[in-house]
Amino acid sequence: MRWFSYDYILRPNFEFYAFCGWLAGGVGTWLLWRHSSYPVVVLYGMLMLCIVMLTFRGLGAWNRCAQNNLLLQGKSSKFAFKKLRRRFKPEQVWLGWGFAWSSAEVQKAWDILKSAPTDLMKKSQGQWIHGLGGGESDLRAELKLLEGHTLILGTTGSGKTSLFNLLISQAILRDEAVIIIDPKGDQELRENARKGCEAHRGGDKFAFFHPAMTGRSVRIDPMRNWNRATELSSRVAALIPTEAEADPFAAFGWMALNAIVQGLVYLEKRPNLVKLRHYIEIGPKNLVIKALEKYYQSSFPPGTDWRARLEAARPELNLQSGRGRKAVEDLDLYIAYYNNIIPQKNHEQAVDGLITSYLHNWEHFQKMVASLNPILAMLTTGDMQKLLSPRDEDGDMRRTLDLKTVLDRNMVLYLGLDSLSDPTVGSAIGSIMLADLTAVASDRYNYLKTVLDRNMVLYLGLDSLSDPTVGSAIGSIMLADLTAVASDRYNFMKDPPKVNIFIDEAAEVVNDPAVQLLNKSRGAGFRVFIATQTLADLEVRTGSAAGARQVLGNTNNWIILRSIDGETQKYISEALPKVATRTLDMGYRSGATADAPTEFSGTYTESLKETEQDLMPAALMGLLPNLHYFCRLADGTTWKGRLPRLQ
Repeated sequence: MRWFSYDYILRPNFEFYAFCGWLAGGVGTWLLWRHSSYPVVVLYGMLMLCIVMLTFRGLGAWNRCAQNNLLLQGKSSKFAFKKLRRRFKPEQVWLGWGFAWSSAEVQKAWDILKSAPTDLMKKSQGQWIHGLGGGESDLRAELKLLEGHTLILGTTGSGKTSLFNLLISQAILRDEAVIIIDPKGDQELRENARKGCEAHRGGDKFAFFHPAMTGRSVRIDPMRNWNRATELSSRVAALIPTEAEADPFAAFGWMALNAIVQGLVYLEKRPNLVKLRHYIEIGPKNLVIKALEKYYQSSFPPGTDWRARLEAARPELNLQSGRGRKAVEDLDLYIAYYNNIIPQKNHEQAVDGLITSYLHNWEHFQKMVASLNPILAMLTTGDMQKLLSPRDEDGDMRRTLDLKTVLDRNMVLYLGLDSLSDPTVGSAIGSIMLADLTAVASDRYNYLKTVLDRNMVLYLGLDSLSDPTVGSAIGSIMLADLTAVASDRYNFMKDPPKVNIFIDEAAEVVNDPAVQLLNKSRGAGFRVFIATQTLADLEVRTGSAAGARQVLGNTNNWIILRSIDGETQKYISEALPKVATRTLDMGYRSGATADAPTEFSGTYTESLKETEQDLMPAALMGLLPNLHYFCRLADGTTWKGRLPRLQ
């Protein structure tokens, strides 16, 4: 036989009634003891029984009363930063106060929702959900779990900023690198990060970027970090709005950008956004000339007058002017000699790409890059030119950084995008910064890809017979280098330096590089926290429900604040396991038979039924008060918690 325990949370406080009954019995027994001739032993035994039951029922009544009060009363969430220091533990993350959320709490929640008492709902304003646990304690998540990235869902004002403040403050206390991407430019978030950094690390470890506050902002070059030159082309081309995966305009834009980037790298000039815009708008003519001049200087033997050699070949090339654009006599000769005289096997890939781009029909070229021009203009117009394309020689005294430097120095960088006043530019800045971060993560991930990683065989001949001193020195220094590499390899791969990326309003900046960052940056020591309001926001940004689910699928931890969007609630509820809840059904029946109309009979029945319910009911997500949340961690732990508001 299977036994069930069932306790209806909204039932009357029967323990209090029993307490009153035993109190009355105890008082009556005491009066009999004092004013009657009953045997003292009997009265003494009755009085002791009353005291024991009075204590037992009193505790039950007190607990029931305290539980009912928890359903109505909330606690203050104000919290001083110095208290956070006392709670801080390097190997854990403190997430406020709460309790484990299980089927018992789901049972109580459904009992309340079914009855829906108006007074309770009105007075508690959602606080009753936190009271279902019967108490709370500190909630601590193992830091290792957060390496699987974290999704934060919540509507406006539900507490996302407070949660970011809590997580950022603890990352600062751990002396880890922090990058905050904030499309709104939340002043509270920025100032808390700055003050926390100044208090724990010093002011030089905090950096601030904002396109609307150029006087105080640092300058950042999002094109400085790359492993392959093609990454820079992809970084900018990812900003082109597309309606399909194989968009011809995006593909052509990438090809045009790549030709310019490869040409700049070939000329040993560092690519930046201003240079890309310049050559996209006016064409790569000047770049082609410089690239071919360098090619001829390096291809002909030293001291050769290569210009005279080219000029001598002019009759043989039978040059004709006019190709749909104004002919450039010298450039025509350069290109004709390169294409017709220089063997194909001696061609330079970067030069080939520039020539192809230059020879393309100019009118068609402009049409195909029409969607690229506005993006480059956004990122290089006015103050943005110096903010995102800094040059050492421009005389600007503002601090200049790049994201790799920020991470290497374990700095705290706040990136305010000012999306409220200019959402298009803010989104472009955020997207290209995320692409740069992805490149830095890739560089860290590929660290130590050397002889050891490739399983190569390296023979080191020391020639000690002819020169034993030099041979010994070479051998010793190689062994020392191997020892250092082994130590670095062990330490880095075992526990790479941690980086914390906080992306608020993620739907404003998410792109393909951001998905790659979520998908592959864990091995590089990155912890990514993305906050958004609804699933629909991500669908609009990525262009499809599948794209939004791809973002969500790369997060292993979920923190759900108040969410009033039905589709978002449904997605979260369906993704979590089901639990069993119980319903008590009661029945009464009475009646008489025709043979004996004066003889009545009656029956009373009770049945306890089990039904499946969501572990995180959608209805509760929409009722959560500000700063309250549900949490599902990578190890399967589920919590109901509330956050502090750091002062």
